[in-house]
Amino acid sequence: MGMNQDMTAEGSVRTPQTVADVMRTIGRGARTAALALCLASTEQKNRALRAAAASLRARRHKIIAANDRDMRAAAAKDPLAGAARPAEAR
Repeated sequence: MGMNQDMTAEGSVRTPQTVADVMRTIGRGARTAALALCLASTEQKNRALRAAAASLRARRHKIIAANDRDMRAAAAKDPLAGAARPAEAR
């Protein structure tokens, strides 16, 4: 999937037309998430946070590798971009 594409609930790919479309989509998702969080118990929220943390830890090597690729691509376009890299990634 391209950077400007996302998946619909039905599983098809949708390509937003403008930044405004993307922001509207993000806003709708945020409102839906806010309602779900408002209705969730503390234990449900804690379980969700623990699951998110475990997922990030499990995928950290892939996430860091992808970030490194992005940073190298940015540095190739602008040598000053590499200066923004975290010390542990240099």
